[in-house]
Amino acid sequence: MRVSRSLLVFGILIIVLATTLAAEEKRFEIGPRVIMVTAGGEPANDMISVGVYGEYRLAGGNWYVGGAIDQVSYDFERPWKFVGLQQDTTVDVIDASTDATVLSGWIGREYGRQERRLRFFWTAGLGVSSPDVEDVTGPVEGGGTFDITTDPGSEIIVSGTGGLRQRLGKRWSFQFALRADRHFADWKVVDRVSGNTGTVDDYTGLGANVAFGFRF
Repeated sequence: MRVSRSLLVFGILIIVLATTLAAEEKRFEIGPRVIMVTAGGEPANDMISVGVYGEYRLAGGNWYVGGAIDQVSYDFERPWKFVGLQQDTTVDVIDASTDATVLSGWIGREYGRQERRLRFFWTAGLGVSSPDVEDVTGPVEGGGTFDITTDPGSEIIVSGTGGLRQRLGKRWSFQFALRADRHFADWKVVDRVSGNTGTVDDYTGLGANVAFGFRF
């Protein structure tokens, strides 16, 4: 999985910022996270991302705001079917590898007494993604070939999560959450041989994310 330079830069910046502004209340939390969702095959099945997140506790400690940068990799499943073609079934199915960097922000709330180690939380957020889809070629059923290029443009992602955060000592935590991501998309798919065109419209990813946090 390719990790973008922006992921590293974001991680360094958030550590420097949090170290500069952190107070005795330990309002900042940073750490790595992994997201795993499926979009049901259109345009992807498994979408796996790794990233760095940061959160800041508002006064009172139950409400917080957060942000993250994530690098996601997945296969654009069967791009040829979106332009009305059938790949030759005598060869392995051809998909298009896809990578994207996702920038996101959210507001969240935890429930339960502050001293409790296990607390429920939810978040609601917004993100933006600019996928990069590889071109693919292959044989068409009955003869001929396809040569497909995809312009996915940018996606706006509306996300919601709900899960549990377990405190591990005074500073560390582990969290697990179920999530739903609605992607507002308008991909343009073109076969340069036949001239056929197609689109990928809005889609939903359902899954979960896990994260380790360091609070200070």
